[in-house]
Amino acid sequence: MSRLTGSKWKQRQVIAEEYIRCGRSDTIFLDEFPEVEQSIKMLLNAITRKRQQHGELIPRTSKNGTPQEREQRQFERSNSGTGSTILS
Repeated sequence: MSRLTGSKWKQRQVIAEEYIRCGRSDTIFLDEFPEVEQSIKMLLNAITRKRQQHGELIPRTSKNGTPQEREQRQFERSNSGTGSTILS
């Protein structure tokens, strides 16, 4: 059976893994993540922030470079003066 809700499955997996890291203790989990009582989205954001701070998540990089590098290339292309103008 295919998973039609793969993102929901992954969200539940992330929450479950964090709960297991807390020793499966409701008290510890609630102390570390009070966002549980607000919404799932806020809880996932808090878990993501914690994982980023601990270096557990590696940010993905674009094959086209950083936004600054892309902007620089676009600027260079627009100012390159290739001489290709449309004559009317």
